Amino acid sequence: MDKIIQFVKLLKAYQNKQIGLEEVVPKFKELDNFHDFWHYISDDDIRAKDQDYAAMQNKELDKFIAAIESGNYEQANKITFLGSTV
Repeated sequence: MDKIIQFVKLLKAYQNKQIGLEEVVPKFKELDNFHDFWHYISDDDIRAKDQDYAAMQNKELDKFIAAIESGNYEQANKITFLGSTV
């Protein structure tokens, strides 16, 4: 649980442009959960080129963080970062 809390703190710092994604990855690698977050990590170059795709993925990141913070890991695991979820 502590690793998840640290992961969320890093995600929020990333969203606030306080750190880079490369600082989030090591903490993410410690988790045995949320495997589709790799799509977000690996699509960094696409987000840089495609504003619409970046907007979609960043909205999904908001949903992802909210789901984790509320303890709804099942919902967090449904977020693939490949399209919009409900």
